Amino acid sequence: FFFGPMLKFFNRSIKRIHRDRVAGLAMQSDIHDHFAQDLVDRLGFFKQQSQIKHVLELGCHRGYVLHHLIENKVTDHFERYIQCDMSSEMLASSRRHNPQLPPH
Repeated sequence: FFFGPMLKFFNRSIKRIHRDRVAGLAMQSDIHDHFAQDLVDRLGFFKQQSQIKHVLELGCHRGYVLHHLIENKVTDHFERYIQCDMSSEMLASSRRHNPQLPPH
């Protein structure tokens, strides 16, 4: 069967623009901050778990969770805290929101 020319279904540059646009909308929301504080409250046992040295946060957005972890002194014993997000703008925003962290 012949289906004609190959179609391009996925455009990386359009996807990147979309992610950054959605990331910009997320910055205007206090909902992330509320849920981050709730998560940190629920994970309060980390304060006693000094054997946890490395943390990976997926979908870090503006760094709400990290901000609350720092405020509650949960990160004091972490050797490495890695943030990941599909939007480079969100990673940059998290860095601005949490300047006390060394680059990694």
